[in-house]
Amino acid sequence: YEMALEQYEKCLAIEIKASGEDHPSVATTYSNIADVYDSQSKYEMALEQYEKCLAIEIKASGEDHPSVATTYSNIADVYDSQSKYEMALEQ
Repeated sequence: YEMALEQYEKCLAIEIKASGEDHPSVATTYSNIADVYDSQSKYEMALEQYEKCLAIEIKASGEDHPSVATTYSNIADVYDSQSKYEMALEQ
């Protein structure tokens, strides 16, 4: 996991430098980082990364874009993994 996170962090730095912090590719990398944290059961860290992803996606594409829906689903999955079912349903 650590090697994956190192590579994603390198990728993130390059994407931000090349395209800016609000570019959709940056959102995708935040989502990928969140996936790694989720796989490690580091749920709070995963949620932080998904929230960063979500903010960029909403700003770039609007609330009704399919990528926004996917991120809400990913956030709900993290809550579900923690047995926080009410919070999962809110997503």
